[in-house]
Formats: sequence, structure tokens, C-alpha cells
Amino acid sequence: NYAKQNMFSPPAKKEGRFWRVREDAELVGTLTTPVVKKSDPVLLQRILNDGCQTT
Repeated sequence: NYAKQNMFSPPAKKEGRFWRVREDAELVGTLTTPVVKKSDPVLLQRILNDGCQTT
């Protein structure tokens, strides 16, 4: 969970069982890129490479 790992600026606050994030908060955590393998189906490779719609 991004809120638990302090990936927002300003940080999220825990209220009861829920984490609250301000509307104007920015995501500052590290984002990873997917690993695309040659053995993956062509359709999956297209989605992972550019995120375009398939149809």
C-alpha cells in the first residue's frame, strides 16, 4: 500500500482502519517498469511496452 509506505507528499494519515491521502498529494515513491520477456504473448508485450489499446 502506497500510503503505508510513505510514498505520498504530504504523507498520508491513518484514521481508524483507513489511510487518508490529501487530494493535492503527489506520489513520490519509486515506480518500476514491467519486465517484458520474448516468451510473453505478443498482445501482452504490446500492452507492457506502450500501454496502447489492443483493439
